[in-house]
Amino acid sequence: MLVPTVRKPITVYTNLLKQMNAKIRQDLYRINIPKDFTNTMVVGVDVCHAGRSSIVGLAASYTPYFTQHFTEVAH
Repeated sequence: MLVPTVRKPITVYTNLLKQMNAKIRQDLYRINIPKDFTNTMVVGVDVCHAGRSSIVGLAASYTPYFTQHFTEVAH
């Protein structure tokens, strides 16, 4: 039944709403960006070397609030 769930603390409901927003690709949080940076993309790259092989990771934001991002890993 739902009765035990209804009696849980508010953090349960907050986490549930966050999960629902994440599933429909909505922002969980937003950052106030100065107007000078409205057309800015944040990019991060990291390389890990293990012997002769390397792994490259890339992340880049694609929304004005820097809340959604593209990620890729290459071996």
